Amino acid sequence: MGLVGLAGLIALRPQVSVSPMEPLRKSEPFSVPFRVVNSGVLSLRLDHVYCYLHEAHLDRQITWKGDVLFRRDWNHKMLDAGESETVACDIGRWNEAVRMADVVIVVDIRWLYIPWSSRRFFRFQGTYTDNWQWLAQPSSPIRDEADKYTGQSEP
Repeated sequence: MGLVGLAGLIALRPQVSVSPMEPLRKSEPFSVPFRVVNSGVLSLRLDHVYCYLHEAHLDRQITWKGDVLFRRDWNHKMLDAGESETVACDIGRWNEAVRMADVVIVVDIRWLYIPWSSRRFFRFQGTYTDNWQWLAQPSSPIRDEADKYTGQSEP
């Protein structure tokens, strides 16, 4: 009986996914919004959503590292199963000069009204050829750094 209950909890646990969408402006990497989707079967709450800019290479070999982009209206959103929220990591006037970028979408989620949250990391590297392409990458190498800049997940 306990094994069946544990399997049920695992199947019902909060699940979230993040994927890049089509660019709003072809030559600008951060005009590409990211879709945060509740891919589980129960409602969840997005406590916090951050765009952590791990690294960006701009024209003239300037490198930009370790910045956090967020908007307060991304936080504390309830998402039913299958619903999504759109996040745009806009860096403003530097956008057109970026030639390569490495970002992590950090999502703190809460399942129903349980008093703890869990943190998920979604890392993407983008390069420009004829269009911006964001490809998913393993986030484990830079999780500690992303935590440092975005704050630890709540206990």
